Amino acid sequence: MTIEARQIEKSTAAPGANKPGPPTTKSPQKPKLAALTEPAQITHEAKPADEDSIRHGAYLRWEAAGRPDGDGLCFWLDSEQELQR
Repeated sequence: MTIEARQIEKSTAAPGANKPGPPTTKSPQKPKLAALTEPAQITHEAKPADEDSIRHGAYLRWEAAGRPDGDGLCFWLDSEQELQR
């Protein structure tokens, strides 16, 4: 094969086709997840309210009360209690 033929072959080959590298092997397939063997248990426990929901409720109560001075703990506790019902 002439030098010109090699250059043409290299330019038309797929990128990285002529580069040496590690031998390619197929990776083993990942095992599929097993189906659940037990049904989910449903509990009727009170779900704790998340902090953002409590904060939003407390803010609305504070605004409705005319934005009084103070730390607003009573608004926080009222909001928390309502969300836990």
